[in-house]
Order: sequence, then C-alpha cells, then structure tokens
Amino acid sequence: MDPSTVIGEIAVLERRLAHAFRNNEDYRKLSDIPGVGLLTATAMAAAIGDARNFKSGREFAAWLGLVPRQIGTGGRVRQLGLSKSV
Repeated sequence: MDPSTVIGEIAVLERRLAHAFRNNEDYRKLSDIPGVGLLTATAMAAAIGDARNFKSGREFAAWLGLVPRQIGTGGRVRQLGLSKSV
C-alpha cells in the first residue's frame, strides 16, 4: 500500500474521531481525567459502554487491572493479586 494513501486514511479516521468527540458528552467527560485525550477517551467509551455497569470506581479500576481483585462471602473479603497479563 502506498504510504501517502495510508497517511490519508489515518487523517480521515482522525477527523471522524474528532467529530465524534465534539458531539459526545461522555467522551468529553472522560477527557477531563488528567492524561486522557481524544484517543484514550474514545477507546475507553467504546470498551466500557455504559459505565453504570460498574458498582464503584474501584470495580472499574480492577476491571482495568489497576488494583487487586477481591472476592468475599459472609463478610470476609479476600484480596487477590494483580494480573500481569496485558
């Protein structure tokens, strides 16, 4: 494939993402998080779908693999290790 064609396709995709970003309040809210920009916000929104599926921020962080998983029953909570897989 010709490099100029690839660059043109990338430019078209970037414009489409920017348009979606401007017209979607969820993307803009995600971009308020420090370090989250256009690409990360759109990717997170696409992967997460409805954020209300998570009971808490900690559950979301565990889904991302940022905090240890935990399981509990009968009032006893057991902390599990972090996943090293990417």
